[in-house]
Amino acid sequence: MRLRFGAAVVLAASLLLLGCKSEPAIFLGCHDTGEKLPGAPGTKFKVQCPQLCTQQRVWGGADNDYTIDSSICMSAIHHGAVPAAGGETTVKIGTGKDVFKGSTENGITTADWKGKVDKTFSF
Repeated sequence: MRLRFGAAVVLAASLLLLGCKSEPAIFLGCHDTGEKLPGAPGTKFKVQCPQLCTQQRVWGGADNDYTIDSSICMSAIHHGAVPAAGGETTVKIGTGKDVFKGSTENGITTADWKGKVDKTFSF
């Protein structure tokens, strides 16, 4: 089957636009934790964080794994995925683990945690 030049250009442009379709970001509040994002390990979510999420609770992060009950946006600031002014980033759900080491990064100090956690998240 032969396509005329114009039809081929339209077809190529349509396929290109379909490949560019993306999901809108999930708007989070400062207190929203990884528990707000349902999904199996490996699932990724685009999220939008507001500004000044610096007074919540966060466990882990020294190795970019945070407990699922940590504040996503404060963790994102700690990791450097978004500035304190807020912004958009991608969060990935991970498998559980037993030990989380806290650290101080980007003006945010996170805590250690020892105990089984079924899921984690990272950036």
